Amino acid sequence: DSISSSRAANVGMCFSALHTTRESWFEQQPLVTPDGDFLVMDGILFNRQELIEILHIEPYEDRTDARIVSAGLQKQGVRFLSKLVGDFAIVFYDRRSNSLLLARDPFGIRPLFYYRNGNQLFVASDLAALVKLTNKAPELDHEYISSYLVTLPEAERTPFRDFHPVEPGHMLIARNGEITANRFWRPESIKEIAYQSDAEYEEHCRHLMVEGVRQCLRTDDRPIWASLSGGLDSSTVVCLASQ
Repeated sequence: DSISSSRAANVGMCFSALHTTRESWFEQQPLVTPDGDFLVMDGILFNRQELIEILHIEPYEDRTDARIVSAGLQKQGVRFLSKLVGDFAIVFYDRRSNSLLLARDPFGIRPLFYYRNGNQLFVASDLAALVKLTNKAPELDHEYISSYLVTLPEAERTPFRDFHPVEPGHMLIARNGEITANRFWRPESIKEIAYQSDAEYEEHCRHLMVEGVRQCLRTDDRPIWASLSGGLDSSTVVCLASQ
C-alpha cells in the first residue's frame, strides 16, 4: 500500500505497508518518536484495549498498534513484550542506549531474520530480501536441508549459513557490537480449573474459542480468507468465524 523509510546516524529503516485493519491506515512507519527512537512492526495486536488501559493512552492520542508497542517499550522496556498478545515481528531502536531490539511473537507467525557482517547488522522480515540486501552469495546450510527432509529444521536455523531467524518468543538486543538473545515468553504454569458440571467446562471452552476467533477477525471490513481442511479444528474456527 505504501513504502517509506527513515534514517538517523547509524540506523536506517524501511517499511512496506499492507493495511488489513482500520487502525493500520493511520500508522506512520517507520515510527520516529520525539526522543529519536525508531520502530517498525509487521503484525497485529489482539489485546489492544488491555494495553491501552495499562499505558493510559487517551482517546485523543495515537492508538495504532505500532504506537502502542512503541509507547510500551519506551515506558516499560523489554518486559512489555511479554504483555503483547498477537502476531508480530518488531524492530525497535532505542537512541538513549544506542541499542537495537528484535522480537518475534511466541508462535513465530511473523518471520524475522538477521545477518551480521562485522559491525553491520542487516534485518528483514523476508529472507530473500535479506539475502539481496547484503549482496552476499548465500551458502547452503546442509544440516538444515537434511533435517528439513527427515523431520523439522531447528528453529534457530535457515536454509543459508550465517543468515539467522529470531526464534519465536525470543528477543535479540544488539549493543556495542554484541548480540544477546533471551526468551521473553513462556507458557503459563498449568492452573487447575474446577467447575461443578460438564456444562460449565463446555461454556468456558466455547468462550475461549469464540474470543480467540473474534480477535483474529479485526479488519478494515474487507473479506477474510480462511483455510478449511475439514478437520475438527479448522472446521470449528471457520464455523465460529461465520457466526
